Amino acid sequence: MTGTNDLKKYDSNFNEVGSNINIGPKYTGGNHLGDLAYYDGKLYIPSETFTDCTTFSNQKIAVFDAEDL
Repeated sequence: MTGTNDLKKYDSNFNEVGSNINIGPKYTGGNHLGDLAYYDGKLYIPSETFTDCTTFSNQKIAVFDAEDL
């Protein structure tokens, strides 16, 4: 699951088992994470800089190994 700037991992009972806070600024330079996709053991997460509730810029896709969160 992604939040605005964080990534959380849950088990099959919906217990949080891992998190990485401020992943957007820390790894991508953006301040907003979009909806993630999972494929072949990797997480693909769009990141962008969001300003003035209307402008998205500096768009990137970050790739993470799902096992290491």
